[in-house]
Amino acid sequence: MDGQPNGAAVTRREYDQFRADLREDLAELRRRLDRIDTHGTRSHGATEQRLLDVTGDVAHLQEQMEQARRDQRGNRRWMVSTIFAGLGIMITVLSLLADIWMRHAH
Repeated sequence: MDGQPNGAAVTRREYDQFRADLREDLAELRRRLDRIDTHGTRSHGATEQRLLDVTGDVAHLQEQMEQARRDQRGNRRWMVSTIFAGLGIMITVLSLLADIWMRHAH
């Protein structure tokens, strides 16, 4: 075999066309790299701005989460205070009822 698929030989014309296509592709890649080099700072600036936006969003989210934790803590304290106040009222009412019952029982 001569190294070609299906044993086909490459003609000089095909080889020259391949080299010309390859050179065109390489030239296009160079143009693209030059454009990236020329306009790279704008792309960098946009990326930097996006990162700053994301950082701000994360900070805002953390602030909201901390506020939610504080609200939960406050709600729990309110609930516990309400339960103890209710128990205090219930004990007072039961004590008064027991006192009234003891006075009428004798």
